[in-house]
Amino acid sequence: MDDATCNTNDELNIQDKVTDLNTIAWDLRYKDPKKALEMSRQAYHLALEAGVPGQIMESRLMKA
Repeated sequence: MDDATCNTNDELNIQDKVTDLNTIAWDLRYKDPKKALEMSRQAYHLALEAGVPGQIMESRLMKA
């Protein structure tokens, strides 16, 4: 496996994790707003560190 393939797989794993965190945050928004906000923040920071613009916007929307 070359470096480009590894980077792509890492990015996909990060995108999946961000999506999962956002989904959990969305599901918790009424049951446990504090936990939902925490999950959304984690997703936002993970997406920001990874430089995944679409995921950053999704995370920011979850925080709104």
